[in-house]
Amino acid sequence: MRRTRPCLAVGLALLLTGVVAAQPKPQEAILGKWEMKQKDGDKEAHLTLEFFRDGKTTFGLRVLQAGKETGSRNEEGTYKWDGDDAIEVAVGKAGAEKVKVKVTDKELTITPKSGAAMTFTRVGK
Repeated sequence: MRRTRPCLAVGLALLLTGVVAAQPKPQEAILGKWEMKQKDGDKEAHLTLEFFRDGKTTFGLRVLQAGKETGSRNEEGTYKWDGDDAIEVAVGKAGAEKVKVKVTDKELTITPKSGAAMTFTRVGK
């Protein structure tokens, strides 16, 4: 029994190290398409973001009222990382803005300097 305890401890440590190492870096985890929906009465907004490996991003907005599309907008832009928890993003004619980012395999939360946090879910995957 005394010999198995050290082996179990080493095995557990190796397992935990493997789990931690298997989690992707934010720079990899953010890649792909993300979606957020907000509803206000009979109006609904669908916001999509897509991040590409080359530092490009796309932004899409669709507004629906009573199930019918009343407006849409699509923009392209760029982003670059500032550490592991922030990106500087420039979309359309707007200037670059630094935002805080928290990303997992299923959720992306973006918090601008002024304004509320926005949580997106991964599309597909």
